[in-house]
Amino acid sequence: METKQANHKAKEEAFLVAQDNYWKAVKDYDEKVEIRKQRDEELDAATSALDAAMDQRDGCAGYSPSGLTAGMCIECIDESYECGPLSSPSSWSSCSCNPKRDMYRAKYDAELQFTRDVQFSLAYPETIQTYEEITEAKTYVDALESELSANRTAVDTEQSRHDAYIAELQAAKDAATFALTGLGQAQEQEASALAVRDSALTTLNNAKDDLEETGAELKIAVSVYNGAQIDYDAAQATYEGVLRQWREKIESVKETLAAQDASAGLSLQFDGLGGYLEVPTVNLRTEFAIESWIYFDPVRSDRRNLPVIAQARTEGGDLNKFVFVLRLRGGPSAEEESANPDYQYYYWDFKMGSPSSPGYAVEMQSNPIRPSGWMHVAISVEDLGPKYNAKFYINGDLHFTRGFSADRWSSKLPITIMKYHDSKGIHYGSGRIDELRIWNGKRTAEEIRDNMHISMNGWQQPLRSYYKFNEDQTLPEYVPDVVRDWSDMRLDGKLHYPPSHPVKYVRSGVFEATGSAARSSEYALYFNSTSELQNYVEVPAFDMSGDFTVEFAFNFDLDYDDKTRLPLISQSVRDGTTRERFVFVMELHGYPEGDPESYTDMYWSFKMGDCAEETPQEDCSYLYELRGDRFMPDGWGHVAVTVSRNSIAYIYTNGDCVDTAQCRAQIPPEQDQRLVSTRPITIGRLVDELGYHGMTGAIDELRLWTVNRDRENVHAFMARTPTEAVTESSIHNRTLSAYYRFDESETETTIFDGTRRLPAEIATGEDWYRHGKLVGPRKRMVTTALDEINLSSRVY
Repeated sequence: METKQANHKAKEEAFLVAQDNYWKAVKDYDEKVEIRKQRDEELDAATSALDAAMDQRDGCAGYSPSGLTAGMCIECIDESYECGPLSSPSSWSSCSCNPKRDMYRAKYDAELQFTRDVQFSLAYPETIQTYEEITEAKTYVDALESELSANRTAVDTEQSRHDAYIAELQAAKDAATFALTGLGQAQEQEASALAVRDSALTTLNNAKDDLEETGAELKIAVSVYNGAQIDYDAAQATYEGVLRQWREKIESVKETLAAQDASAGLSLQFDGLGGYLEVPTVNLRTEFAIESWIYFDPVRSDRRNLPVIAQARTEGGDLNKFVFVLRLRGGPSAEEESANPDYQYYYWDFKMGSPSSPGYAVEMQSNPIRPSGWMHVAISVEDLGPKYNAKFYINGDLHFTRGFSADRWSSKLPITIMKYHDSKGIHYGSGRIDELRIWNGKRTAEEIRDNMHISMNGWQQPLRSYYKFNEDQTLPEYVPDVVRDWSDMRLDGKLHYPPSHPVKYVRSGVFEATGSAARSSEYALYFNSTSELQNYVEVPAFDMSGDFTVEFAFNFDLDYDDKTRLPLISQSVRDGTTRERFVFVMELHGYPEGDPESYTDMYWSFKMGDCAEETPQEDCSYLYELRGDRFMPDGWGHVAVTVSRNSIAYIYTNGDCVDTAQCRAQIPPEQDQRLVSTRPITIGRLVDELGYHGMTGAIDELRLWTVNRDRENVHAFMARTPTEAVTESSIHNRTLSAYYRFDESETETTIFDGTRRLPAEIATGEDWYRHGKLVGPRKRMVTTALDEINLSSRVY
């Protein structure tokens, strides 16, 4: 419902944006149309002005814009003068009449000169003429001079008129050309604005269609929701007592989580004033390894009482009579402290005494360090035949290597933490300690680095003793001052301290959330299984005849993994049968169905067979058939199937079951006859009547429960690592039947079960640990599953 509402709101916002863009485009287009009209008007005005100018062509008979011919020149009276025609009506060019005018000027100037010469001769006659003759001739010559002067002036006037007309015609031509250019630009802008408007309209129509589609989906979802609400109200009214029980259960879960969070991630703190820890002795005369996190801060800790782990052969003996001593050295002496309080040169020192030598069997020192908090210290001794090789690691880095062959001491005295007693007296250490592990074998650099940042379940081999220092003082089984050994040897330790200076449990911080949230530097198992290169895991079968839950984290990448080999987990009665004869099949599918390259979403399915060996195939069917909600595969996800003894089944995807018509199923209890098989549960491989089916993808945090875990429990714990209290609870009530974290080393073929068992069961072999096995190569994948599983619903 929330997904539909969010999708509809997003489409509505997209529609409003498209609508706003459309109206902006319409407004811009209207503005461009007005500009184009204005340019049209300007061009009309310029054309009219040009036509008016051309109409002034006096003296050119029969002129028309396209009919000007030779001899009809503008303002040219004499048609005998040849003047070329206009090139085209649109060019508005004109011919020149200046040569004719120049001819007239020369003619008139010559005649005027002749007339003046005549006037001169009349003024000074060479012959005696009559007065009347002279007067008559003079009158005629004067008149002729006036006429010639007038004709000469007329020619100049005609030239001025012609020049003015040509200027006016050219101005009109320029105005018309400018207006035509402006009109072309306006038409281009109008066309561009029209294209933008049409595109905005298309986008608006698409957004409108999307909005109507999501509106219809939302309407259906609201209808479904309203129907579900009615069903819920009815169920709430009918089962109020059941709801109260669930609320009480949820409160119990919250209290359990609070207790788990309170007890997880602790360490032991010593003040250097008499407190120490004893743990039982182990055999250190062959291969062994000791590793631990130790906290020392020169600013806050007692710099004269440095951390130490040791085992003496006799109390008060020399150090070369010790089985071993591992201690932090350096720092200020009593004299140096007053003179140089900031002196911080330290190093770790490791010695093992030898009965065959007055000195030591082996002696090593780390490189100089400046401690400022937690340090991881590890010693590993490897048997190389006639000799041994000792290696010294600080924070996973190799600091020292030494070979030796001398014998070593053994002792019945306990190993002491933060105390040793030599010939010089008793020495106490200060600081904190966490995750102390003693191994009956060497540890490689890779094993040290891969596991130094994670908490173990205690069943790794060859782990001899393991102290987490996470004692929960609120539990009834808590024994004061006893430090539990989490290995199967149960070599519990004992605290000693004066009443005025107790050893305290304080928050560790070595690595966060050892038991309650996301983990640090752990692994998932990546599968790449084919019929040619089989790669799968088998874990022991468990009881699925009553209440049960199967849940795990998964990772499938549509861009990287093979979409034809999707993750699956199953349990068969035998290989090669139809799936209706499987106890169950849990499988990831792509959506939409069909071509794997078209997958955009995915969903999980769960089926339990209902077909016994003697049943004909045509009568076979599935007892339960569930389909989970669709989701987008964008990282780690979580899936859980719960089936109750009341014949109600759910499949939860990322903690949700939205489409209850498909992710929930209920059958009559009398029909709930489930198949049973002793064959292992298989991850990454399925063999049915069609052949071998492999998978690609990663699996993590597989948990098998013998209870029907409801949605609240699934949702609350799917992004949390079960704490020691939860895995320990399997000792008493078996609710967590098996738990697989897939954190083993790359060379390990065993898949360790992280639950605990009773000591009596260990002794008799009854209900032994449900360890699985890996077939094929192990490809580890650094997991962020518990970080990435989104607690909000990502299904739809």
